[in-house]
Amino acid sequence: DWETLDKEDTVTPAKYLNRLVHLISDRTQEIRPDYGPWMWPLNDSEVCSAIALSQFMDPQSACWQKALWAIRILPPKHGSILARCIMEHYGRETGYVFAWDNLFARGLWALALPMLIFGLANVGPKTPGVESIPWYAMQILTLIWGVCLIAFSS
Repeated sequence: DWETLDKEDTVTPAKYLNRLVHLISDRTQEIRPDYGPWMWPLNDSEVCSAIALSQFMDPQSACWQKALWAIRILPPKHGSILARCIMEHYGRETGYVFAWDNLFARGLWALALPMLIFGLANVGPKTPGVESIPWYAMQILTLIWGVCLIAFSS
């Protein structure tokens, strides 16, 4: 309740937000729909569709480039229209989250081929000795990949 919140010595933002969430939840119980989401999203389907389709409407990219960008292998030379739309519509913070997501997805492709080779070779933890060298090599490769991803992200 809000009365005890004012009387407490230390009112942190976390306590305030927690109380606000509970207040909104309590006050909206009677208007909660029988089915569907309780809280509706920020945008309607037209805005979401327009933003999602913007990456395929780029007139400066060839179809094969759009296909490679759709699976996050090769970014467009002049930047992603999707990233610009998200940044302009939602702000820099949300644009940053999507840019980091794109970088991480592209980084996963760099890890996919070695992991496929290790998987086909049936590499796994074995008894200690020479038989476990590929397993430890795979772990070291994964660590190097993570360090490189962090280094190239800045």
